[in-house]
Amino acid sequence: MMEVKELSLYYKVLGLPVGASLDEVKRAFRRLALRYHPDISDRGSNAKYEEIVKAYYYLTRKAAVREVRYENEDKRKKLSEQAKEILNKLANKANRREKGLSISLLLDRLKSDNLYLRREVVRYLSNFSDDEALMALMNLLNDEDEEIVRMAIRALEKANFRSALPKFKALLLKSKSSDIKQMALNAMVRIGGEEVLKTLVSLLNHPAVEVRLAAVKGLVLLNDKKAIPSLIALLKVEQDVEVRSWIKRALEGWKEEEW
Repeated sequence: MMEVKELSLYYKVLGLPVGASLDEVKRAFRRLALRYHPDISDRGSNAKYEEIVKAYYYLTRKAAVREVRYENEDKRKKLSEQAKEILNKLANKANRREKGLSISLLLDRLKSDNLYLRREVVRYLSNFSDDEALMALMNLLNDEDEEIVRMAIRALEKANFRSALPKFKALLLKSKSSDIKQMALNAMVRIGGEEVLKTLVSLLNHPAVEVRLAAVKGLVLLNDKKAIPSLIALLKVEQDVEVRSWIKRALEGWKEEEW
């Protein structure tokens, strides 16, 4: 209630009705500033001008926030409805077992500027195991939207898509999101195999501590005793306390006679 009263008072200072638009507030301020600024008007005063300035800054901030919020809400609603309509059509085609056509249409929709549609497309693509769909998901690992990247990682991991391993390594090294880095590491480990082992062992020599730590954690999860010599070698030179702790934890998990 206090905010409503404040708004009414500030609108009154500028001579405007409550709820006037941002443009109206700006025009009123310019008009009143010329009339009451103490440096350019005989009738001006510091107190009156400060009151006008205070009202202007308060109302422009509030109006801007409201307009952006309403604009975004309208945009989200419009885009979500559009995405739902398009994907319902695609789902109907899939239900008619027009599989190849459905994938083609989905891939085409990935070019859309509608983020909500693109996310839904990725969810649909995750249901296909075709190489075409999996390659499209792999290419999305470079997407600017982190939610799309997460969905792509999960789908490729589930499909055991080994071709994505180099992309997972790139995410582990370069992603700005710690969550995505962890997901990429987990995906590599769950796909497993000699290639993953070699990749993680090679990262033990990386100059960045966080990468070495991730590699050690990955090798612990991979639970492949072929990594033991490399872990022992790193332990002899590693200075970081956390990395050393994880190496010792890994080695203690394996019997000494197995080294």
